[in-house]
Amino acid sequence: MESVKILNIFDLDYLTELMPDLVCIVGRDRYFKKMNFAVTKLLGYEYDELLTQPLDHYIHPEDVNNYLEIHATLYGDRSVQKFENRLVTKQGQIVWLFWTAVYADKYDVIFCIAKELSYRNVQSEADRISTVLSALNAEQIQALKISPDTLRRNLGAKEPHLELYTRDKMPQTDQHWLGKFELAVRQNRGSEYVTLATISSDLAMSERQLHRQVKKILGITPNKLVRMIRMQMAWEAIASGKYRTVTEIANVAGYASRAYFQEIFNQAYGIDVSELL
Repeated sequence: MESVKILNIFDLDYLTELMPDLVCIVGRDRYFKKMNFAVTKLLGYEYDELLTQPLDHYIHPEDVNNYLEIHATLYGDRSVQKFENRLVTKQGQIVWLFWTAVYADKYDVIFCIAKELSYRNVQSEADRISTVLSALNAEQIQALKISPDTLRRNLGAKEPHLELYTRDKMPQTDQHWLGKFELAVRQNRGSEYVTLATISSDLAMSERQLHRQVKKILGITPNKLVRMIRMQMAWEAIASGKYRTVTEIANVAGYASRAYFQEIFNQAYGIDVSELL
């Protein structure tokens, strides 16, 4: 029988398209030169759109300077760099990424792989709120029902489980599962009521299993977790500065009813969301 010779030839482009992590090539000018589907999927832009702006255009303003220093370092001493930063999606949402970047001298470009960080490295609720409150002017602060300092102090009492988002010792498998849960909520934000049946279907499990899993990891109900995620989306939208009305913030957070969104935001934080805009 004639033996079959197997050639060690692989299509690397095809393989990178299969990866859930972001894979991209960035030039000396900081523009994308090539990227896999995961990049466009996460950021919400078309492939060609992403090629029209430098990478720092999509980076959170507070992280741009650090990125520019790393970029310069890569082209300077050409060492492998590992770092975290935030990117802002086309919809205004903030995502955390852990990057590994290396200079490829053959092509004079930077090869990057980024993994999305979900619950472990997202800013705590208190940090997000502090960022927004710190940007308020004197007139806005005077209009608040309670002082910014009081809001910061009362945060833990109003939402005792929110800090569970940042538990450093959470097993990686739990972090990954919670990331999938959050993605299911974010992808269904156009529906005013994200049903547990929808989330269960997205996660390929029964509603009963869903309840048990969330309870095991966080000690709360799935509905409570959905509300926490939506409140997080609301604070991300406020912090981005791209939205000027309560209706816009409500839509980003997945609430079709402006009045209902204002009501639950007030219940959670003791403040009218309109006073932050």
